[in-house]
Amino acid sequence: MPSSATVRHTFDRHTLDGATVRATLLELVVQLGRGLRRRGQAARALTLTLRFAGGTSWEKRAA
Repeated sequence: MPSSATVRHTFDRHTLDGATVRATLLELVVQLGRGLRRRGQAARALTLTLRFAGGTSWEKRAA
């Protein structure tokens, strides 16, 4: 059983379109859920990390 699972997306170009970002995040959540279900696993905790073009990042954890 892996200790972590990761899904990633890199935008082709800078975007400030909230609808595009939300749709992408939703698709990543769906991908992650499918992968966990396929392996018969459940998440104990989740971490969302956003990395911005300027090099900064933002992270939110939920247990």
